[in-house]
Amino acid sequence: MNKCIKKIFVIVFCFILGFFMLVTLSNNEIVSEVERRKLTTFPKFSLSSIVSKKYYDNLTSAFSDQLAFRKYLVKGYFLFNFQRYFGDAVIGHDKQLYSPSQSVPSSTYYKKLKNVINLVNEESEKIDAKFIFLSIPRKDAYMINELPKNYNSSLDIYNKQVKVVKENLSNDIIFIDALDVFKSNNIYNCYYSNDHHITPRCAYLLYNEINKYTGTFSYNLDDEFEVKKTIVNGGYSRQLGQTIKSSPEDLYLVPKKSINYIRYENDKLSKKKVFGKGTSYEDAYMEGDMAYTVIDTDNVFGKSIMFVGSSYTNILEALSVPSYRKIVSVDYRHNKTGKSINDYVMENNIDYVVFVPGQSTNAYSLKQIELHLGQ
Repeated sequence: MNKCIKKIFVIVFCFILGFFMLVTLSNNEIVSEVERRKLTTFPKFSLSSIVSKKYYDNLTSAFSDQLAFRKYLVKGYFLFNFQRYFGDAVIGHDKQLYSPSQSVPSSTYYKKLKNVINLVNEESEKIDAKFIFLSIPRKDAYMINELPKNYNSSLDIYNKQVKVVKENLSNDIIFIDALDVFKSNNIYNCYYSNDHHITPRCAYLLYNEINKYTGTFSYNLDDEFEVKKTIVNGGYSRQLGQTIKSSPEDLYLVPKKSINYIRYENDKLSKKKVFGKGTSYEDAYMEGDMAYTVIDTDNVFGKSIMFVGSSYTNILEALSVPSYRKIVSVDYRHNKTGKSINDYVMENNIDYVVFVPGQSTNAYSLKQIELHLGQ
C-alpha cells in the first residue's frame, strides 16, 4: 500500500513538474504588465553558444522570467509580503506610490549638466523655430505630503538643477518650470496616485502656459472635454503586482464636439487615436509612446508645434490638437532614423519646439537630455 502511494506521488509530482516545464518553455512573453518591465526570452541555440557564459546567464534569466503563471505568483508574493520598497516603486501614505528616493548628485554631475545645457543652446541655435524648455519635476518633488518616513524628497535636488539650468540656458530659450506653474495655480494632486504621469487638469495648466508664449488661444478644458474618472492602472502599481488599489481619478478626455485631424506615424497614415479610453495613461493619450508622429488639423490659422521628449509629452500633444494647425512629436528613445530636431523642424515648417527632458527617475538625466537632443 505504501509503495503504491509512493508511486502515485512520484507520478503526480513528475506530471506537475513536466507540465510547468512545458508551459515555461512554451512561454515567450516580452513585457510583464504586472512588473512593468521587459522580460528575458529564451535565447536561440547554436553550437557556438554551448561554450558561452552569456548564453547560460540568459537561459537562467529566461527560465525565471518565463516561469509558468509567473504574474499570479508575483501578485501572490506581494499580497503576503508587506514591504514598502520593491524595484522602482515606493509605498507612501494614502495609497500614494513613488519612485525610490533619488541619490544626491555629485559636484561632477552639475559640471556635466552645464555642458549638456550648452548642447541644448547649440541645438536651439540651429533651428528656425522658437525653443521652449519645459521642466517637469519628479512626483516626490511636488506631492510631498504623503511621502513615507525616512524618504528624501527630490525637491532640493530639483531646485539646484533648475538653478544650474537657468544660469546656463540661452536667453533666447523660453524656460517653463512646471513646479512653479502647479504651485501658482494651487493644485496639489498633479500626479496619479500610482503613476508618475501628470493628470489632465495639471497638464492643461502646462498647455495653457505654453500657449502664452506661442500666442495661441486656450480653450476651457471643461468646455472642450468631458474629463472621465476611472481607477488608474499605473506603472508603480504594476510593479507591486497591482496590490495597491487607488480611488477613481481623472484620466481620459472625451471631446464634446468633433475634432478633425489626420494622423501619421513614421510618415504613414495611421488610425491610432489621439484621445483613448482604458485604464492607463498609455491607453488615454496617443496610444502610447511613438517614434515620430505628425497630426494635421483643419485649424488653418493655427501655429505648428513640435514636442520632443518621452511619455510626458503625450498628454500635451493630445491637448494641443484642438488649438494648433500641426502637432509633431519625436521620441528619440524609439526614433532611430538619425534625423535631428532641425531636420523635423524644416520638414514640417514648425513654429515652436517644446523640449521636455524630464523622466520619472530624474528630471535632468544627462543621458536622456543628450538622447532627446537627437545625439
